[in-house]
Amino acid sequence: MDRAWVQVTPSEFSWERDALAFLKERLPDHEPYRAWANFEFLLDGSIGEVDVLVVSPKGVFLVEIKSWPGVVRGDAVELKELLDEGPGYQDFAAVHPRSEHAHRRVRIYGTPDADPLQREQITRAAQREFELLAPVQHPGIVHAMDLHEHELGPALVFERDPTEIRLDHYLDQRGSSLSLFDRLALVRDLAETVASAHGRRLTHRALSPRSVLVVRPGTPQQRFCIINWQTGARGGGSSFPGTVQGTRHVDQLIDTDTAPYLAPRRSRSPTPILSSWTSSRSARSPTTSSPANHRRPRSRR
Repeated sequence: MDRAWVQVTPSEFSWERDALAFLKERLPDHEPYRAWANFEFLLDGSIGEVDVLVVSPKGVFLVEIKSWPGVVRGDAVELKELLDEGPGYQDFAAVHPRSEHAHRRVRIYGTPDADPLQREQITRAAQREFELLAPVQHPGIVHAMDLHEHELGPALVFERDPTEIRLDHYLDQRGSSLSLFDRLALVRDLAETVASAHGRRLTHRALSPRSVLVVRPGTPQQRFCIINWQTGARGGGSSFPGTVQGTRHVDQLIDTDTAPYLAPRRSRSPTPILSSWTSSRSARSPTTSSPANHRRPRSRR
């Protein structure tokens, strides 16, 4: 790991040292990965500081480390470690101060002050996700408990099992060891959840392995739970009250890993890729966290 990681200056902050250790542990120790931490540069006579600069096959990334401890009022939960992040939001583990067993996931939608249009889009995404999920009680769909205002933006509070792991990470770790029975169970469970949602006129519109949690992985109680509904919609005639309009800008609310899984009509890519999560006819390869590679059948001569 020391070959790929260069710590220029030791950090004086404990939370920053923890974050750097977290990154260093997960950085692959082979070419072309490289990272430089805590260094300064001179530009036009002024000194700039960089927390981490990472070079990878997907590009060069400038990492800014932040510490945002705090309390979300209303549900009175204390924010803990960062769980995940995506376009416009960050997810934090949280617990109730009076009950250490009351685990929560708090999604904070950061609203940039400099861009009113982007701020409005992110605020609508938070409100849409809450309106879609608040009335839902299904073991395969994450339950939104409340929506509050945090100093950084809207804060959405979800139920959380501390054992849960993202499906793409789960497949990276265990995909090669899954039996045929496990693979079929995975597809069946997700298909049943999606069918139940569609029966209530509830659509996700950007489903991918990144938007699925594996709860209690590797145990008899293992189940799958769909998250990230900020792109979703709810049509009329549902058993839930009211309709919820979906965004016309799905591609602006997802990350690059999810984009290949969009249905063609929602993707701006000139050659969109269908996946096993968006097409039932593509369920032959349900145990990879990467989009399926679909080829046209060869013509017979």
